[in-house]
Amino acid sequence: MRESKETRDARSLREMFEMIGDRFLDLPFTQGTAQEVEFLVDMLELNPRHRILDLACGPGRHSVGLGKLGMQVTGVDLSDRLLALAKQTAELEGVTTVEFVKGDAREIPYNEEFDAAICLCQGAFGLLESDIENERVLNAIFRALKPGGKMALTCLSLYNLLKKGGDLSEFDPQTNMYEREEMIQVEGGAEELFRFHERYYDFPGIKLLLERTGFRHILGFGCRAGEYSRRAITLDDIEILVYAEKPAR
Repeated sequence: MRESKETRDARSLREMFEMIGDRFLDLPFTQGTAQEVEFLVDMLELNPRHRILDLACGPGRHSVGLGKLGMQVTGVDLSDRLLALAKQTAELEGVTTVEFVKGDAREIPYNEEFDAAICLCQGAFGLLESDIENERVLNAIFRALKPGGKMALTCLSLYNLLKKGGDLSEFDPQTNMYEREEMIQVEGGAEELFRFHERYYDFPGIKLLLERTGFRHILGFGCRAGEYSRRAITLDDIEILVYAEKPAR
């Protein structure tokens, strides 16, 4: 069995979200929100009558974007700092149909309350310490959706990781878990070392996992930030965008 590498002074993912603060919205992958929201509305067939769950919503960029279109959105995140930023953004944009709630993505209390759910950019799913914990996120989403509810989820692509190559000494092929460290600039301009637990998926694997959770009509698309579409997955896509439905009764 492969042993985890002990890290010197690297901080956790949860600490990163608290410390990065306003700089989160300067990260490259956050710059395509408007296109992503437009695509999600079309793919999930959303309208203002729908109630939407944005799980691991971060600074609320998708929540606020959907709220601008009249959707009733509940954004859930574990970071006080990012939730404060989300609420501030909603107020500045004059969006009143969005609420932001502190909570763990694995333990949300909702039961058949939402018409659709989104869990994007690895805010929770795929960044937890084990498959068991990542699957708890999927189970929580499934419970939260009404029968017939729809979900959009992104996950890190195994195809792209292996194509890029580089130093994969910390990648475990038995679990598809990659533990790595990265220096990231936090609020105030200082750089801090953070440690990531990244779970990589191929589409057949994530499809089987979602089917086991109870989802049906599962589709996978190639995904790049700000370029969401219904195109086929390629080896160059960092993420896979997954569409799935909870069966109607």
